[in-house]
Amino acid sequence: LRDMVLAAASHDLRQPAQAISLIARSIQAESTSEGLRDKAHALETSSAHINNLIARLLNLARINEEDASIHKTWIDLDGFFTDIESMFRPLARLHGISLQLEPTKGAAVQADRHCFERLIHNLLTNAIEHSHGMNVRLTARVLEQRLPTGTADRPVLELRLVDDGVGVDPGTLPAE
Repeated sequence: LRDMVLAAASHDLRQPAQAISLIARSIQAESTSEGLRDKAHALETSSAHINNLIARLLNLARINEEDASIHKTWIDLDGFFTDIESMFRPLARLHGISLQLEPTKGAAVQADRHCFERLIHNLLTNAIEHSHGMNVRLTARVLEQRLPTGTADRPVLELRLVDDGVGVDPGTLPAE
């Protein structure tokens, strides 16, 4: 019952958070006041953060469901990167970071869309909020090597996230 309530509440919260984001974008586009545009930008960034938190709640509820399963689908990376860029551009701007996303044209990945989005969201959020750098770059490329999968071999897709931040303190890493 707890998980059902959590899923329902998270789902119901998404609509107003999305509306806040759309209104903030509209204000940014239509306002002639730089101060108002900056405030709308901050509102849009906060809304993106709320949407990420809501998505995490939905993911938690989904993982805890007894019938939770992985639903693989093909994800077009061009469209996916466009969506990710529009979602993370305000957060990057807020932190003074140049965000660059470079998909390989026509590339796709077969994955559970929700899990794949969460993975990329978490990586980008950490890079933007904790790197203390100036640049964050996410690239996708198809490698020459191939993986055998049953009767057909498939290309290997490399996703690479690079930032120019301070990195992880070596003292916090486990000993090898």
